[in-house]
Amino acid sequence: MQSRAFSGLLVIGLLTVVYFIAGKFGLMLASLHASASPVWPPAGIALGALLVLGYRAWPAIFVGAFLVNVTTEGNVATSLAVASGNTLEAVCGAWLVNRFAGGTTVFDRPQGVFKFALAAVVSTIISPAFGVTSLALAGFADWTNYGAIWLTWWLGDTTGDLLVAPLIILWSIASKRRWNRSEAVEAGILLLLLFVLSEAVFCGWLTIPARNYPFPFVIFGPIAIWTAFRFAQRETATGIFILSAFAIWGTMHGFGPFVGETKNESLLSLQSWTTVLTITAMALSAGMAERGRAEEALRESEARINLAANAAKLGLWFWNIQNDELWVTEQWRRLFGFAESEPVSFDRVLQVVHPEDRERTKQLVQQMFESSGGDYENEYRITRPDGSTRWMAGHGSVELDERGKPAFARGVSRDITLRKHAEEELLESEARFRAMADTAPVMIWLSGPNKLCIFFNKGWLDFTGRKLEQELGNGWAEGVHREDFDRCHDIYANSFDAHQPFTMEYRLRRSDGEYRWVLDTGTPRFAPNGAFLGYIGSCIDITERKRGEEKFRLVLDAAPNAMIMVDSAGVISFANAPAATVFGYPLSE
Repeated sequence: MQSRAFSGLLVIGLLTVVYFIAGKFGLMLASLHASASPVWPPAGIALGALLVLGYRAWPAIFVGAFLVNVTTEGNVATSLAVASGNTLEAVCGAWLVNRFAGGTTVFDRPQGVFKFALAAVVSTIISPAFGVTSLALAGFADWTNYGAIWLTWWLGDTTGDLLVAPLIILWSIASKRRWNRSEAVEAGILLLLLFVLSEAVFCGWLTIPARNYPFPFVIFGPIAIWTAFRFAQRETATGIFILSAFAIWGTMHGFGPFVGETKNESLLSLQSWTTVLTITAMALSAGMAERGRAEEALRESEARINLAANAAKLGLWFWNIQNDELWVTEQWRRLFGFAESEPVSFDRVLQVVHPEDRERTKQLVQQMFESSGGDYENEYRITRPDGSTRWMAGHGSVELDERGKPAFARGVSRDITLRKHAEEELLESEARFRAMADTAPVMIWLSGPNKLCIFFNKGWLDFTGRKLEQELGNGWAEGVHREDFDRCHDIYANSFDAHQPFTMEYRLRRSDGEYRWVLDTGTPRFAPNGAFLGYIGSCIDITERKRGEEKFRLVLDAAPNAMIMVDSAGVISFANAPAATVFGYPLSE
C-alpha cells in the first residue's frame, strides 16, 4: 500500500516537473504578452495526463501551472487564478472526452477524432477566461489588448491539446502491432523524407514566399496521408508532432510560408495550419484503423464460420449473380472435387451436376430468382473428377438489388450420399416387408408406440373389404363384434401398456358381412437401443376350427359313456355329463 502511494506521489511529482519545463518553453514563444503563448504544450500534457492517469493527477497540473506563472508575470493571486483556469480546463476537457468520445479510445474512430477536437475547442475557453481576465484586473494586461491576448491564449491551448495529448494517449497504450522488416524500412524512409522536407521548407533550404499557405499542404499533405494509410494512429500523431516542431522552430527564425509581420501572427497562422493537418491526418488514420479492425473481425468471423462449417462438413458459397462468380470455401471444393486454383461459376457447377438432375437444378435456381427473397433447396447428384457419383443437398437464398433484380445469393452444400443410401436401403427393406406381408397367407398388422395401427397387409384388407385409410389408427376396431369388443380392447390395451405378447380370439366382420372368428397374436417391437416401437401381429381365420370344436363337443356331450379330455399338462380340459356323474363332481368343477 505504501509503495503504491509512493509511486503515485512520484508520478505526480514528475508530471509537475514536466508541466513546468514545458510551460517555460511555451512562454519562450510568447510575444504579445508574457503569459500568452501561441504554442502551449502544457495544455496537451495536462489533458493527456488526466485521460491516462485519471482525475487524481489534477494537483500536478495546478502546482505546475502556478509555478510557471508565479515565476513569469503577475503575482500570487493572478498565478493562482491562472493555475485554477489551466486545471479546470484540463479537467473539463478530460470529462468531455471521457463522457462523449470514448476516453483513451477516442482515436479509434474518425468520429472520435472530431469529438476530441470539439472538446479541445470548448474546454480551452476556460483557461484564457480565467487567466486574461485576472491579469487585466490586476493590471498586468492592457484591457485594450484583451481580445488579442485572449485569442492567442485560446489558440495556443487548443493547438497544445491537438498536438500533444494524442501523443501521450497513444503512446501510453500498448500497441499490438509489430513491424516487419519491410515496414521498418518504410518507416525509416518516411521519417527521413519528413526530416528532409521539413528542413527544406522550414529551415531555409528553399526560398518560399511568405504567406504561401497552400504550399505546405502540397508538400506535407501526401506525407500525412502516407503515414495514415500505412501506419497506425501512434505513428501519425508522432509524425505530426515532429513536423510541428520543425515548423515552429523555422517560423520563429523567419523561415517558411507562415512568416508574418510579428512572431505572434506567424505562430497563429502556423498553428491554424497545424490544427487542420492534425485533425485531417488523425481522422484518416482512425478511419484506416477502424477499417482494419472491421476486416480483421470479418476474417475472424469467416474463420469461425469456416471452422464450424468444416466440422459439420458443410461447403459455403457466395454467388455474385451479375458476374457469375462464385466464392466458395475449401470444404466446398473438397466436396465437389474442384482444385484450389480453379475458378468457380454457376455454369461450371452445372457441368458436374448429374445430367438427370441438371435441368431441375436450373429450374429451382430460376424459381429462387423469380420469388422476392426466395429460397433455394435442392437434392441432386454430382460426378466428381474420379468418376464417383455423390448426392448433394443445397440450401440458399437470394438478395435483390435496388431495382429488385437478383444481385447475390449465398448458401451451403453438404454431402448426403450416406443418408441417400440409407434411405434407399430403408425403402428397399420396407418394400421387401410389404411384399412378404402381402403374400403371406395370414392377416398382418403393425402398430406404433401410441397404440394406433400404422399398417395392414393385403390379406387383412381383402378379408375386411376396407381400404387402408379406413383401417389405420383405431379404424380396424369398427369390424370387431360388439360382444367381443370390450374384452378385445382390454387385452390389447393391458398388454400394450405392459409391453407383453398377447393372444386373443374375437369375431371380425368379413367383407361379405359375416363375422368370422380370428386368432390374433401380437408381439412387442423394440429398437436396438431398447426403445419401444409398438406391436406387430398376425391373424388367422379359425371359424372352421371353432365350428369343428363345437360339433365335437356336442358329440361328446351326447355320448352315453363317461368321457374326459386331458391336455399336455395333465389337466382335464373337458368332461361330459356321464363323467361328472361317475366322478361325483359338477361340470363347472
